[in-house]
Amino acid sequence: MDSLNIDIGVIIINNICTLKCKKCITLTPYQKRPINFDVADIKNDIDGFFEIFEKCNHFDIEGGETLLHPDITEIVSHSLKYSDRFKYTAILTNGTIVPKKELLEFCKDKPVFFIIDDYGEKLSIKKSEVIESLKEYNLNYRIDTYHSDNQYCGGWIDMGDFSYKNYSKEQLMSNFKRCRATQGIPYIKEGKIFSCTIAAPGISHIPLLPGEYIDLRDKNQTISEKIETAKNFYKKPIAHCAFCNAFIISSPRIAAAEQFKTGELTDDMKICD
Repeated sequence: MDSLNIDIGVIIINNICTLKCKKCITLTPYQKRPINFDVADIKNDIDGFFEIFEKCNHFDIEGGETLLHPDITEIVSHSLKYSDRFKYTAILTNGTIVPKKELLEFCKDKPVFFIIDDYGEKLSIKKSEVIESLKEYNLNYRIDTYHSDNQYCGGWIDMGDFSYKNYSKEQLMSNFKRCRATQGIPYIKEGKIFSCTIAAPGISHIPLLPGEYIDLRDKNQTISEKIETAKNFYKKPIAHCAFCNAFIISSPRIAAAEQFKTGELTDDMKICD
């Protein structure tokens, strides 16, 4: 893979959500500091990303729940400054919040695509209203169904409890080679670019090692040096691989979006800084 021409670029704009999914791949319920990230920082991080990566198939805006961010329209607008670098910007949402009129009006006739994760009528309570609002403005969207018998991609993959797995070198490399994260999906979060979605949430007990991420806000490092780091993404396992089940397409699936009950999520379970 040429790491300067990647499959998908992703920016995470918050770590708050309307749901509390036990097996959330971005570990949103496990955050010690749930916030919407500063819009000026997000825009600078998008600029920094496209100084390093030349092109991607699409550029995704994710959370948390993206529509909780008060500056989502401004973020989408800024991403489209680089619309010559990708086919479209995708906004991911969970069907619990109807997009505001400001966002809908801005996105009309622009290369913006909505992805609605449908967790069923008990969780994605606003799905029908979201769809109607997108239709009203003639906006493109896709529904990924995560309930009943025909779940998108068969359901969720359990990434594990992020305890040290004591893999052999052979098993670690086998997991790495089969992991979806190695196919070119860097994640931007709070000034850093990570090669893997599991590294991005900031799991407290797993070290973040030099060369496994790019610090966009490090003024002492040149763009050329950051590009060299990007070129070495996906060549070998990172520290997090030793704690993870790996995102392997053939892995067994679990029921999506199982929710924490009231009082079940305790502070000592919040492992992400």
